[in-house]
Amino acid sequence: MSTPSDLNAYTVDWSWKKLSFDVQDSKDDRQIMLGDCKNFTKPHIKFTGPNSEPIGSASFHVVSIHADCEVRGRAKKIQAMKRWTSEYTYLSDAFADGGLPVAMYWTSSSGFKHWDFILLNANKEPVARFRSNVWALKKLGLIEFMADYSDRTKEEITITGITVYYNMISRVNNPFQLGGALFSKTGPLDANAADVQMQNVSAQKLDANANVKTDQPTPSDAAVIR
Repeated sequence: MSTPSDLNAYTVDWSWKKLSFDVQDSKDDRQIMLGDCKNFTKPHIKFTGPNSEPIGSASFHVVSIHADCEVRGRAKKIQAMKRWTSEYTYLSDAFADGGLPVAMYWTSSSGFKHWDFILLNANKEPVARFRSNVWALKKLGLIEFMADYSDRTKEEITITGITVYYNMISRVNNPFQLGGALFSKTGPLDANAADVQMQNVSAQKLDANANVKTDQPTPSDAAVIR
């Protein structure tokens, strides 16, 4: 794997005062996004851009070992591949090349100083790494990209990687998820089923918007009211 100086990378810094983390470009310190972790209800993390525009979110569970996140309005399930190892999968739009979402895999390896989360593509080739600092109080880690990806692709990698990281921190400190691991359904996700689900969610949003617009008085209604 290339050295950090050879790669495009984002730094992830934690603020105890604001209960949030700041993601910046490692080369020019340009702010990429903020992660607000003040919420005790779902979503537990809200990702916003430099101008406070919503980018995504992450939600975790008390018992289930899976997690959920959203990237630019696209819901994604972060599902454990196995019950007792930190290997997760999700369906990627950024790497889909215009077709159905493709399966990506977050795996991990740990040492005394670092807990590495490595993103693999469908061919199990590494495309990114979140190198978290085990003992850090402020410098949480570095997200390294193995290629010059688009900003939207980096957003997906960053949000899913941080979601997996926080989910594993939760698993380590949450005894209820020991029981959750026994009963959780693990393994690959179905891209076709996920695409149908997303279409249904989009249709529901369109229906909701249509109903809101229908409730607005038309010009003729306004004339009658007057």
